[in-house]
Amino acid sequence: MGVPRRPLQLSAAVLSLLLTLLFAPPVGAISDGTPDGGAHPYVGFVALYAGTPDDATFIRRCSGFLVSATVFVTAGHCGRPAADGTPVGFARVWPDEHVAGDPWTGVLDTTDGIVGTSFSLYPANDIGVVVLSAPINLAAYAVLPSVGAVDALANHATLDVVGYGASVRADVSGSPGGRWAGAADRLQTTSVFIPANNKKAADLLEHSNGSVGTGGSACFGDSGGPILAAGTSIVLAYNAYVDNLNCAGIADGVRLDVASRLEFVASFLP
Repeated sequence: MGVPRRPLQLSAAVLSLLLTLLFAPPVGAISDGTPDGGAHPYVGFVALYAGTPDDATFIRRCSGFLVSATVFVTAGHCGRPAADGTPVGFARVWPDEHVAGDPWTGVLDTTDGIVGTSFSLYPANDIGVVVLSAPINLAAYAVLPSVGAVDALANHATLDVVGYGASVRADVSGSPGGRWAGAADRLQTTSVFIPANNKKAADLLEHSNGSVGTGGSACFGDSGGPILAAGTSIVLAYNAYVDNLNCAGIADGVRLDVASRLEFVASFLP
């Protein structure tokens, strides 16, 4: 579409560069979503830190989903180093619909946050897996798709998008470009599949919850949250990129129905 895709969490340096570009007008994003209301209990909030649980420095937050009681999947770029190059040391996952505190600064209530024993990345495939130190027991978990499931989607097929990303426009220090704020709440919205017509089609699922070129259904902090076949728990892709800092226009998810990603996730399952 002529505008480079951008990760949902961006460094200050990248933001400075991007602000010089011409963006589409603001129209809406996950802020159009509604509280999840327990519809997707396997979707969780994840915070990434440098250091150790006893001496931690917050780096960023993302969304993700449980495929078992101890295996949590998120976007790989959530685990990139901090702006100063400090690597991610560990992750903490919350299964709650609301995580108390400030998700932009990382001052969070850690009572229900479960520390991961490991955070593994497959950078070439933009996927990460957190193995939890204690189980999150649910009646059911997110379901992995079959290989090539996205290829069978009809044009404008309905999708369910879930995440803990930005929901309020505000001038808030620490948020992307000072544009976005909002509590860490699990929100859901309906989106539609937009068949990609570029070379990335085999790797990305494009979607929008408005007219093509005007809508949006993911924003900063939604990275890693699932894009589901409507009315199911089948994760076709996970939130990854927006076209601009307004979270307007078509958003992109990284397809999970790719053999290499499915194999990577499966390697952590019992």
